[in-house]
Amino acid sequence: MAIDRKNWRIELKKRFSINPVWPEPDIEDGWRDLVCDLVDRLEQTLVPFSISQIKQKFGALRFYVEAPRNHAESKEFFRMIQEAEQKSESICELCGFAGKARSFVYIMTLCDECVEFKKMEDWRFQLKPPDAFGLFGEGRNGA
Repeated sequence: MAIDRKNWRIELKKRFSINPVWPEPDIEDGWRDLVCDLVDRLEQTLVPFSISQIKQKFGALRFYVEAPRNHAESKEFFRMIQEAEQKSESICELCGFAGKARSFVYIMTLCDECVEFKKMEDWRFQLKPPDAFGLFGEGRNGA
């Protein structure tokens, strides 16, 4: 049964969560379709699963599940999760349009418009720490 896109957070928790501590998906609405499409596809594999956590980490989707690895369709099941996590790296977390990783106080995947929105909404997005690891095309201390 397809996930109801209007109440997707509540439905995912109600239908798939076994973790009472996990309140609901901890992601912005821009990834709603990506996550709902993923869950719809996972259900079609017939691999029994529950969702432990859905969150954003380092600008990418993290989708944690409890599922057997020895089921006939497990390889395809986990490949679909990995594919969605990789796809999230190019989708704006806020609006769902094309985006890229942006380094502020923490890393988010955003489009140009949403970057400007976040800068107006939250002072932390006006800061940019040095990219010591060279992840965003700049060397140590912006050099």
